[in-house]
Amino acid sequence: MNALADIAVAPRDVLPFLHKGAIGRYGADRQLLVGAGERRGTLLYGPYWRLPAGRWRLKIDVCAGRRAQDQGCCLGVEVVADNRRLLVAKDFTPRDCDAGEVSLIFVVSPDQSEAGHRAKFEFRVLSLGGADLTILAAWLAPAPEGDLTPSRWSILPRLRLTPLARRTPDGALQPRLALVGGPLAGRLGPRLRLPAGAYALSLRGSGAGPALRVRVRVGATQLLCREVAGEALGEGCALMFRVPDALGLETGEEHRLDISLESRGGGFTLSCAELAPAPGDEIAAPAVASGSARIVIVGNCQAEALAQAFQRGLTHDRVRVKYHFMAMSPLYLDEARRDLQHCDVVLMQRIVECENYPLRADIPARTEIAPFPCLRLAALWPFDSYNGPQDHAALAAEGENRAFPYLDWRLAQLREAEPHPEARFRAYAELGASEMKLVKRLASWETRRLVAMDREFDTDMGAYIEANYRRRRLFHTTTHPAPALMRKLRDWTLRRLGRARPLAFDRQLDLLNEWQIPVHPQVARTLGATWADEGTLYHGPSGSVSWENYIRAYIQRYG
Repeated sequence: MNALADIAVAPRDVLPFLHKGAIGRYGADRQLLVGAGERRGTLLYGPYWRLPAGRWRLKIDVCAGRRAQDQGCCLGVEVVADNRRLLVAKDFTPRDCDAGEVSLIFVVSPDQSEAGHRAKFEFRVLSLGGADLTILAAWLAPAPEGDLTPSRWSILPRLRLTPLARRTPDGALQPRLALVGGPLAGRLGPRLRLPAGAYALSLRGSGAGPALRVRVRVGATQLLCREVAGEALGEGCALMFRVPDALGLETGEEHRLDISLESRGGGFTLSCAELAPAPGDEIAAPAVASGSARIVIVGNCQAEALAQAFQRGLTHDRVRVKYHFMAMSPLYLDEARRDLQHCDVVLMQRIVECENYPLRADIPARTEIAPFPCLRLAALWPFDSYNGPQDHAALAAEGENRAFPYLDWRLAQLREAEPHPEARFRAYAELGASEMKLVKRLASWETRRLVAMDREFDTDMGAYIEANYRRRRLFHTTTHPAPALMRKLRDWTLRRLGRARPLAFDRQLDLLNEWQIPVHPQVARTLGATWADEGTLYHGPSGSVSWENYIRAYIQRYG
C-alpha cells in the first residue's frame, strides 16, 4: 500500500525525508542540532512530495536551548509548491519553541493535486540565529477545520548589520553613534522571495527626530524608499509596497528581496520589524528594470541548476534567465508562453523528452535554439533503475513519495530469488561474473558515448569525465553532476553564448549538496576508482551511513 495513503489515519514523520542544508549537524537518535552562533540559513528542505487536495498541518517538534538574545525569531518555516507558489510562511521565537512544537496549517488546492499537474511540495526549515535549536521530528497530517496560518516574516533577525549598528540583548537594533548617519543593515539572510502582491513592513521602536531611511529592492528595482522619524517608530508605522508580477516568486526567477536601513543621524531603537501580505489594490507597482538579454533554459533538474547559476552569478551582466521544466505543468503554460515571446535564446537540453516539449511551436522564429548536453555516467551505478529494469515493488510501496528516490533493479531481482534479507544482502555484496561483465561493458559503452558527446557539442567535458571520474567524485548520482562538473557546463554554455565568465559565479551550483549514491565496492574496484571503497559514505536526508547500511536500509524498507 502507498504509505501516504495511511496519512489520514496517523501523522507521518517527514523528517527522514528532508534534506539537510549546509548548517547544522545530526546528533544522537538522529536529532538535528544547530547552534545559536552558526550562520543563518536553510536547515532542512524537501521532500518534494505530491499531496492530495485538502487542509494540511505541518508540525515540527523543536526545542530551544541556549539563547544569544532574549527576543526575536530564531526559526522560520515555509511551505512552497513547485518553487513558484508560496502557501504559508511564518517565523517563530524561542518562546514559541519552548512549547515543544510549532505548526503551520495550509491548503492544497484541487488544481495542485489533479493528475494533469501534481505539484511538488517543499517544506523549508530556516535557522534565523539567536538560539540553539534541536529538531526532533516533523509531522504531516490532515488538518481539522479552523483558521489557516497567516504568512508573516520577522525582518530584524535576517538583517546583516554594518559596523555602524549593534544589537541589544533583547534583539533590537540601534546605531552605535547616534549623530553619525550611514548604512546600518541590509542583505537579508536567509534569502527571501515573495509572491507578487502588496505587503506591509511594520516598524516599532522609540526615538526622536530623524531616525532612519528604509529601502526595499528586488534586484535592481526599487519598491520602497521612505524616511521614518523616531516619533513614528514610537507609535508604530506600516510602510506599504507592491512586488510586481514580473518580480514575484511565481515567475520562477531568482528575485531576492533586499531591505536596507540607513541612519539619518538621530538616536533610535528599532525593536520590531515584521513583513506580512496586505490588502492594497491602490498601491502602484514600480517599473521593472529590464535585463540586457533574455534566456530560457529548458530541461530537467540539471538545467534548473544551470539556470540558478545564471540567475545568481551574472549580476554584473543583468541577464534575465527563466527555467522551464521539460514536462511543464498546465498551470504554467500561459506564463511560459510569455517568457518565450520575449526571449533571445532558448537553451534546450538534449534529452529524450525534448521532442515532447509542449511549447516548442511557441518559440518565435527569430529566437535562437541552442542545444546543450545532459551530463550523466551510468557506469557508477549499473543497477540504477534509470539504467535498467525498474524495482516495481519499491515503486508501488510508496508511490511518488518514497524514501529512496533512486531504485535498484538488482535488489528487485534478488527479492524474488532470496526471500531472507541477510541472504539477499550477501548475494548483492558479492556480485557474480555476469554482473562484473555488465559493469565492464557499461563502462566501455559510456566511454564511447562521452566521445560522441564531445564531438557533437564541440566540448571536452566527456574527456574530462572519462579522465577524472575514477579519482574524483564528479557525480552525486548517475544523473546529478557535482559542482566541479557543473562549473565546466556553466563555462561551456557562457562561451556558447559569447559571454565572459564572471568572477563570483560558483555558489549554488549544487542542487544535491549532500546526496551521494554509494558505489558498490566491487564496481569501484572494477572501474579502478580510488575514491570509493567499502567505507564510501552516502549522505542523504538522514545523514551519513556506510554503503553496507545503505543497502540494508533499502532491503528493510522495501522487503
